[in-house]
Amino acid sequence: GYLPVVTQPYSSLSEYTDNVNPNIHSYDYKISEISTGGVESALSNRHETMFLQKSQTAPPAFNLTWTDYCGFPVIKYYIWRDGNNTNSWAQIDSVNFGTNVFIDSFPPSQSANYRIEAIDPQPCTVSLKNQIPIPLATTIKGTKSNTSYKVFGAGTNEYGKEPFSVLVYPNPCNGNFQLAISDSRIANEYKIKIYNLLGKLVYVSTINHAASSISLRDIASGVYHLQVSAKDGVVNRKIVIE
Repeated sequence: GYLPVVTQPYSSLSEYTDNVNPNIHSYDYKISEISTGGVESALSNRHETMFLQKSQTAPPAFNLTWTDYCGFPVIKYYIWRDGNNTNSWAQIDSVNFGTNVFIDSFPPSQSANYRIEAIDPQPCTVSLKNQIPIPLATTIKGTKSNTSYKVFGAGTNEYGKEPFSVLVYPNPCNGNFQLAISDSRIANEYKIKIYNLLGKLVYVSTINHAASSISLRDIASGVYHLQVSAKDGVVNRKIVIE
């Protein structure tokens, strides 16, 4: 079930950033090598990212649940919190491997964001093949989950208690649609991202006005995930292209 993502030159740095949306689900990765004769090797061991979800059934407490990381031995999961949505992160607790839930009973605010971290017992450093690590190279010491942003209420109603209103029309559409944002703020900048069901980013833009026309050219029909983010929070919509 693995699909090829990219082929890197043998001489390139040993790193790659996959531009997917981590807030949809977790992702599995394997690596192979291709000989000069064009023969592909067996796939490497599997690495799977963590997927964190946040809910709230008994305010002010937040309930965190996440999937296990797969790729290196995990001893503990470390819980990180951005208490006031200011991108100021602090480790607040840890749980042993095998525990995939955590309740933050008294968060400093209802704008708290969270991440889960697993530490690699054998960190790796980005390098060039057959060379010593390059100066100031990035060292990968572990892995973090997606960031769980603000939730609005305990239910799953897409339109309830959101930081601002987003209207998409027509929907379904042929790839051309209008985006209308209703916000109490006089000025706000909105980041628009659209992902396919595999989590691949297919469109990105930034707007600072309440109405915008979006045209997705040469895009396949199907269901897509629209994400509108601003300082106030994130709003998600599903769009259907026919």
